[in-house]
Amino acid sequence: MALSDTAISRLLVELTNMTKEPDENVRVVFWDMIENRVETLTVTIAGPAGSVYKDADFLLDVKLPENYPQRPPNLRFLTKIWHPNICPVTGRLYPGFYSTWCECMTIKTLLGSARGLLSSPLLGDSANAILAYQFVSNRDQFDLTARYWLHVYANATSTAYTEMDSKVAQLIETGCCDETSARDALAFAEWDIERAFENLCGSPQLEDLDQELAIQQAIAFKDNLGDTLSSIMKCLCTVKRKS
Repeated sequence: MALSDTAISRLLVELTNMTKEPDENVRVVFWDMIENRVETLTVTIAGPAGSVYKDADFLLDVKLPENYPQRPPNLRFLTKIWHPNICPVTGRLYPGFYSTWCECMTIKTLLGSARGLLSSPLLGDSANAILAYQFVSNRDQFDLTARYWLHVYANATSTAYTEMDSKVAQLIETGCCDETSARDALAFAEWDIERAFENLCGSPQLEDLDQELAIQQAIAFKDNLGDTLSSIMKCLCTVKRKS
């Protein structure tokens, strides 16, 4: 997308500042802009000390709107992460994450907010209800899965997860899924291989709860319902007049 002149100027200032004043917790990995188009803006954030995500770096994709900074950048985790406020499949943050954005904020401050979520998840505004419930009801299981995903996707630890790797292999051998889908299914099933298999082969139950899409669909449904009811009433009136 082509950025406005204001957006380009603002972006260049921000990137220059982030380059001149490097931060080990929030870093720009790569960026490229051709003919007023941001082709790539990739960053990393470090897992906070004291959290289950410590000792790991997470790669994020940053997409800027044409009217930046009036509208916030859109962040997406490229490194898979098990977290209540981040969709485990798409890497998108919960929609409410951007509600506090204002023009005085920067890409770096937004990334800092995302990093803050790793220390303090917001369970009342989750991206996936299953993860939020597991975080509250079975924290040990949640942390185990989070660490395993760090081990697999972020190369964060040297700990061996023999039992979990074995279950992934068993699920793959059934021929119902690939390696990534097997890990996803087992994580959602709290590493119960039978439940994971049933979810994969039965009714889909592992889809992310994309709240933004759900809201849009609800609004569309409400609008369509109103139009449908109006049409029905008109038809009934017409039939009544004819009779």
